[in-house]
Amino acid sequence: MVGALSASREGKDGLMDEAQATVVVHPESGGRQHVEVRAVGVSHGG
Repeated sequence: MVGALSASREGKDGLMDEAQATVVVHPESGGRQHVEVRAVGVSHGG
C-alpha cells in the first residue's frame, strides 16, 4: 500500500512552506510489518 500527502501555506512574511510525504506499507513477513516514510519540507520566497 502506498499513500501520499502534501500541504502548503503562506506565512506572514510571504514565505511559502511546503511539506510532502509518501508512506509505503510493505506486506507482513515473518510476523513483522515494515512501514517506510519518506518526507521532505521546503521554504521559499513568495
